[in-house]
Amino acid sequence: MRSVGGANQLGPREQGRAESAEQRQGTDTGTLESHFGRAEGLLPLWIAEPGVDLAPPVVDALRSRAAEGWYGYETRPSRVIDSFWTWMAGRHGWDEAGLQTLVSPSIGTSIGILIQELTQPGDGVILQPPVFTDFKALVASSGRTVARNALLFESDRYRIDFDGLAATASDPRNRVLILCSPHNPVGRVWTYDELATVATICAENDVFVVADEIHADIMMPGHQFVPFARAATGSGAGWAATHGPIKTFGLAGVCDTLLITSDEGVAGAFQSRSSQLHLTRNNVFGLAALEAAYQQGGEWFDQFVLLLAENSSHASRTAPGACESGGNPGDLPCVAGPEGPRAGCARGGEVVGIRGGDGGQPRPLVRSRRCRVRPCDDRCASIHHRTGD
Repeated sequence: MRSVGGANQLGPREQGRAESAEQRQGTDTGTLESHFGRAEGLLPLWIAEPGVDLAPPVVDALRSRAAEGWYGYETRPSRVIDSFWTWMAGRHGWDEAGLQTLVSPSIGTSIGILIQELTQPGDGVILQPPVFTDFKALVASSGRTVARNALLFESDRYRIDFDGLAATASDPRNRVLILCSPHNPVGRVWTYDELATVATICAENDVFVVADEIHADIMMPGHQFVPFARAATGSGAGWAATHGPIKTFGLAGVCDTLLITSDEGVAGAFQSRSSQLHLTRNNVFGLAALEAAYQQGGEWFDQFVLLLAENSSHASRTAPGACESGGNPGDLPCVAGPEGPRAGCARGGEVVGIRGGDGGQPRPLVRSRRCRVRPCDDRCASIHHRTGD
């Protein structure tokens, strides 16, 4: 792992952590074999989590909480949620005025509950592939139907098919759009105008927007995340957005996530279902980590983004295939499926596995497939994995 400016707090993981590393999903032998047919000789780049030492204030907060020796039921102080909104106001100029903030165990939990509450069996949920594979599974397991509005790939850039979205949204059976913003896996950071157009189309067709904004913080330098809430203001579109520290700070195994909405009816229905299923119980370590991350993790995170930018530039110059066009970032080898880039494992430019497809089943191994990747300055850095020398 390359480092940035001598910032030792983002140095390589210590060798003494090898034992815990064996339990990580992204590199677990059994998991790799189940998805890709083998575990040896792969460079696993399919789990979106940091491969660097995490923010020292968060680690210290967890150690301090563990040292208390008491792990029973605990309330959630208002300062925990306040820390999130202080972060959002400072980083993205977004405040909580008129909004409700709810806690959820995971992004998938939030989306699953919203699908159940906002649609009926057989209704359509609009997805814009290529997109995070779990969305399709969440729709199907709820007894709903996926309505596809595939992204368009034009001039080396993905964009939303607004004509297709308008046509798909006009079908009264399609009740919800899951909007991935920033978009995983293509990495587009949707602009205000793009998001405002989505809001207008969905408002006109009474389609509720579920905006998965979990990668909101992880922007390449020079780019700015736009909350869907801001772009939807005045449009009449109903919306809810998912957030939390799990991607920003690598805390998926510890922290809860957050659901934000301005719709009191949706917030009430979500809270009712969460309480019914006992999804609102606090994790004492999650509370400590979330507060520490948002209050004290800014310096670490700024260095982390610089590291991502440097590693992305380094990979664009040195990865196999980059020399084909003089090191243009658009020629990075990546994993591609029929719908575009997909999660998988690449080795030296050779694609050795693709995860996804119908029913979430692994697809057969393929070789020597390439797809174009947008230049790094036009992407968020949502695929923050190890990039070696």
